[in-house]
Amino acid sequence: MTKIGFCLPQRDLSLALWRTSVTNLATSLSNEHGFQVAGYEQTGNSLLEQARSMVATEALDDGCDVLLWADDDVTFGSDASRLVLGALQKETMVAAVMPVRDGTKLNAEFEIPEGESINVKFLEHGGLYPINFAGMALTAVHRCVYERMGSLMTRHMMVAGVKTAFPFYRSLIKDIENGIPKRWYGEDVSFCIRARELGFRLWADTYVEAYHHTRKAWSVRDLYQAACLK
Repeated sequence: MTKIGFCLPQRDLSLALWRTSVTNLATSLSNEHGFQVAGYEQTGNSLLEQARSMVATEALDDGCDVLLWADDDVTFGSDASRLVLGALQKETMVAAVMPVRDGTKLNAEFEIPEGESINVKFLEHGGLYPINFAGMALTAVHRCVYERMGSLMTRHMMVAGVKTAFPFYRSLIKDIENGIPKRWYGEDVSFCIRARELGFRLWADTYVEAYHHTRKAWSVRDLYQAACLK
């Protein structure tokens, strides 16, 4: 039986609505799709690259086929099951697209061939589009991505005397000049860069509607209404 691991790196801002979203989606994946579902949480750890790495390693050790990341400042509906189904079909990563903190930009960068343009459609007209990277806020990743990545890594102690994990989400620092880093990437973009360097093509499913809770609850629908997306 296919096993789906809900990866929940909680901080101190967990929303009651988030917990409801997770519970409803888990029930849908189990009852409607026949998947085995398990949850993996890392609470009280503000260092996301460490929390994500520890949660991912635990879920993989437990035999999960797909890891579904659901951050605690995001809410969503049952259509998020499309992310899991897409990751299983393509054996890679499929992310939901949503506004970032200021509510005007998206959490993903779409793959645009040089000299070309793309017309990305969202919500009811949305679908799968290749991306360069995306935030992990609501993202499904097939275990084969982690296995390939982990084969090039050393598992090491994340918490002294407690847990070891693969540093899947260790932040990348590139373009170092005279000992000074010129470019630093967050843990989610760093993961995407590693995956792409290993030959995986990453995707966004723009049909899925997810809300990012900052000063208000934002989704791509709000960007359309504000004429930020044409």
